[in-house]
Amino acid sequence: MAINKINNYRADLDGLRAIAVLSVVVFHIDEVLIPGGFVGVDIFFVLSGYLISRYIFEKLNEQSFSLAEFYRRRIKRIAPAMLVVLLVVLVFSQLIMLPNDAEKVAESVIWSLFSLTNFYFYSSEDLSYFASVMNEKPLLHFWTLGVEEQFYLIWPVCLMLFYRYFNTRCFLYLLIFLATCSFISAQYYSVVSPSFSYYMLPTRAGELLIGAIVAHLILSSENKAKKVGQGLSIIGSLMIVWSFFYISAEDIFPGILALIPTLGTAFLIYSGQYKVSWISWLLERKPLVYIGLISYSTYLWHWPIIAFLTTAYLN
Repeated sequence: MAINKINNYRADLDGLRAIAVLSVVVFHIDEVLIPGGFVGVDIFFVLSGYLISRYIFEKLNEQSFSLAEFYRRRIKRIAPAMLVVLLVVLVFSQLIMLPNDAEKVAESVIWSLFSLTNFYFYSSEDLSYFASVMNEKPLLHFWTLGVEEQFYLIWPVCLMLFYRYFNTRCFLYLLIFLATCSFISAQYYSVVSPSFSYYMLPTRAGELLIGAIVAHLILSSENKAKKVGQGLSIIGSLMIVWSFFYISAEDIFPGILALIPTLGTAFLIYSGQYKVSWISWLLERKPLVYIGLISYSTYLWHWPIIAFLTTAYLN
């Protein structure tokens, strides 16, 4: 399969991370300000799918991919900050929460250690992510880490087994087919089981796969986006901004509607690779890049702080 080597670091992607984390934080502080701010998570999924898939594609084509090295890198990046947050949450919950509530937090900590937080909130709570009672769950946001880590247990192995047997076009069609199935299942389960649709991997995998599709297109194309890059970046930006203000917790989400912010993100990633857009230039500004670089820690810490403050206020 033909492949082009691409630069490993892009400042505009950190700028995009900043937009994603800021939208989530503002939504959690006051959803009136940005009703669709929760789609920042969907932006993160596309970015994550792109970055990890690009790495795996390159290594597989170089015949240097190591599953052990892949997981070592993931653990090194994810685990230290996550473990600190889990410890702080566990201690604070014992100090300020009622015994029954503190016990539930301890349970969620255990599930989080095994990247199964999404299973915990789906199976034990079975409540909408937007239910008011969930505002007091300090590890609620860890469901996203569960989805990502479960995807990355499966995805590298699948690529190792099947990637080499598909030509470029067939592999692209396969990715599109799998992503489409995921979005359709998300639409269906958002009606019959909203909690499953929101938290679980099968209905979220399409967003990560959109990132993989972008990585595949960039690696296998010859600067084809240069002619349409400016237009793609504008359309992508408008799709994301529209999602922030015209998608809300009242909508059927995820599902077909999630295609708007996720495809918008894909357009920005794709067009930004070729440095032809003024929007990419804006995303590369230092304040946004800085926030993007600390976006993981910001995401980890913001929700426990809000949840504990909510608990203290209600008690």
